[in-house]
Amino acid sequence: MKGLNKNVLGKIDQRGKDFFIQYRSSGFAGEFQIDRDKLWNLIRKMNFTKSQREEIEIIEKKLRLISTRNRITHMIILGIIEHQTAFLRSYDPLDVTPLNQVQISNWIKDQGYRWIDNSMVSRVTNNALIVILPNEKPMLVKDFFQSSRDIYKRHIKEILFKEEMELKLKRLNRPYSDEEIRIKLKEIYGIHILRRTVSYCRNQMGIPPFHKRAY
Repeated sequence: MKGLNKNVLGKIDQRGKDFFIQYRSSGFAGEFQIDRDKLWNLIRKMNFTKSQREEIEIIEKKLRLISTRNRITHMIILGIIEHQTAFLRSYDPLDVTPLNQVQISNWIKDQGYRWIDNSMVSRVTNNALIVILPNEKPMLVKDFFQSSRDIYKRHIKEILFKEEMELKLKRLNRPYSDEEIRIKLKEIYGIHILRRTVSYCRNQMGIPPFHKRAY
């Protein structure tokens, strides 16, 4: 995977029905296993100077940090694959599932990594790391994390896009009210929200109410 942006972590690929991550560099995938007892026994036998021992300590610490970073990053990617499978299959933004860092942190803990907490997940996901999707399109890792309201807005926008088409084709007499949008969200996408939530999201997107929308 040469010639890629330095922020590209790797590619999410598919084998059969399963998805996996292929890392751009082995440096993202490896974990260093250090037997500290053996290491320090060797240091004592070799009679290293104080400055040499300090340098070894620094190197060991760096290797441990790299291993920790790689493990956290790998578990985050596995969590994304677990929660966003529908989107990875369709590439349809409407199939993105609401997801936050706490959910991923809890999922990682359930896999046995109790020491990985939300602050660690946050540091990784807030970086500008990129993954390549199976369709070869790049996507920021942080863009897999979207709130429920982000999802609601995307679906409302899709309904209003269809509204515009229907009005232009004269299949619709007037724009949809917020209550009608609420019903369509429920019937088409299985999204159950209140009318006032529809109104809030619509206002957030700068879209006027139905009696002021004109195409």
